[in-house]
Amino acid sequence: MREIAHAEDMTKFNDAVEALKELPIWNQNKALRDWFLGTWLKERKRWAWVFRKDELQVAIHTTNGLE
Repeated sequence: MREIAHAEDMTKFNDAVEALKELPIWNQNKALRDWFLGTWLKERKRWAWVFRKDELQVAIHTTNGLE
């Protein structure tokens, strides 16, 4: 699933989704399939980098209040 979330283009995204569907756990775990298809994939624009690469990405670095 990390490969799906970190895909940089649609080809890699689709290939990663298909690779997940070929794993034995995909066929063995209905809850995983239901969650992935009904929740994660439905909100893919929130999670996958391919859809978010044009958004502002800001890194925040702190020293736990010791600045």
